[in-house]
Amino acid sequence: MIPIDAILFFGVFNFISCFQCNITSNLSLKADIKSYRQDTIIQLKFHSNINSFKIKSNPAALPIVFISLHDDEKTGQLVVSNYVKENKSVFIQIVNNNHRLIRFTSLKRRYAFDPNRIFSKKGIRLTLEGYSSYSSLAATKVKQFAALILQNLSTAKTIIAVHNNSNGKYSIHSYLKGKKDYKNALRVYEEPGSDPDDFFLTTSTQLFEKLRAKKINIVLQNNKQVTNDGSLSFYYRNSNKQYINIEAQEGHFSKQNEMLHALLSVLQ
Repeated sequence: MIPIDAILFFGVFNFISCFQCNITSNLSLKADIKSYRQDTIIQLKFHSNINSFKIKSNPAALPIVFISLHDDEKTGQLVVSNYVKENKSVFIQIVNNNHRLIRFTSLKRRYAFDPNRIFSKKGIRLTLEGYSSYSSLAATKVKQFAALILQNLSTAKTIIAVHNNSNGKYSIHSYLKGKKDYKNALRVYEEPGSDPDDFFLTTSTQLFEKLRAKKINIVLQNNKQVTNDGSLSFYYRNSNKQYINIEAQEGHFSKQNEMLHALLSVLQ
């Protein structure tokens, strides 16, 4: 059995997950957090034999938090990693041996789930059923994992998620009339001549307007009728936080980096 460790150092926070691990039935989270100093190491431990991690920074002190939920999407991770090396930032990253899905066993049954489909009860059920099978015990484990992620996002004012796609499989065109995600979009702006695979998706009308003015592909999520798929964008649909996803084709490092800096320019 391989342990899961997550360490936050120099502003980079990694949730490190194994491809296959055993999760015991008594999984719970307890934090012993004393008064904060910049050099303090705050240790949080799960009451199981698989999880422990240390924090050497204070996410609550920073208004912007970056997050990467899929470890097979490397371009976005590289873009953000390079940025946080030069700037005081927090980056939450699931490290999962380059796999998209997280797999575990419980009571000798194997389960798998998409870590960006776990932020609602329905989403947890659908992702477990879609990639393995559902049980109430497995759902509890996944819900606890989601709660850990949300806990570390709780004080951020702006959450910036980074994702990568494959050419033509998911793009801003997915939100046009007649397409799969049409009802999830309130407004869509596509810059003529741009690559439709490179675009923003946000829950914030303010961010939509600012980035549209910069002539960048962007989707404003329809927060009133967005599909309950358990994604972070669904979870934050009615939040007072600004949520935005920087979506780019895998390998489009320069473009995704350009998009990141365009976003940061309107946040400052």
